[in-house]
Amino acid sequence: MKKDVQKDKKILIKFANFMININYKKYNNIFINSIDGELSIKTIDEFNTFLQIQFDHKPDVIAINCSKLNYIDSTGINQLFKLAKKASDKINGQMMCFHLNNCF
Repeated sequence: MKKDVQKDKKILIKFANFMININYKKYNNIFINSIDGELSIKTIDEFNTFLQIQFDHKPDVIAINCSKLNYIDSTGINQLFKLAKKASDKINGQMMCFHLNNCF
């Protein structure tokens, strides 16, 4: 079986004094994202814009590694639930979070 593996892609989003760094890898039809920083009302628009590009590819799975997430507020938690529903309803895929830390 041939694997479709892309090099690491990185995006660094700066918003005022707050920052979120998102790295992702794509394996076949699976996106694996790593978030470093905060997922909050201050960074949610940039996070949504970044993930919308992945949703446009209609992946089977969008996974989010939360091991380096240092802060999440109710807006961020709510958005994760919305994205999981969107993955299920709109693209017949899955969204999952892993390596949850003390932020949750």
